[in-house]
Amino acid sequence: ISGIFNRAGVARASDGSFIICYFPDSRSININLTNLSGPVIAKWLDPTNGTTQNINGGAPFSNALTNQSFTMPSNNAGGDPDWVLLLDTSIKTAQMCWIRAT
Repeated sequence: ISGIFNRAGVARASDGSFIICYFPDSRSININLTNLSGPVIAKWLDPTNGTTQNINGGAPFSNALTNQSFTMPSNNAGGDPDWVLLLDTSIKTAQMCWIRAT
């Protein structure tokens, strides 16, 4: 059981418009951005309070990059190491919504 809960969960829209990745622990990851349909806005989402942090100052990454590295911030607002990486090609709508379950 010790290794079950440290795996990342990743999903990509079929049209390549976004990728969302959940990381249960602190790590760096390399992502092939050519799987996305255009320039990529990247953000870290804190799953404990729904706030986001821009990556790269909010400037888009080229979707021609085959090995873009992303490193998680320190612990989230709840003191835990888990984060969500949001990669979105909709520059106009890069503001992500988060609904917190209560």
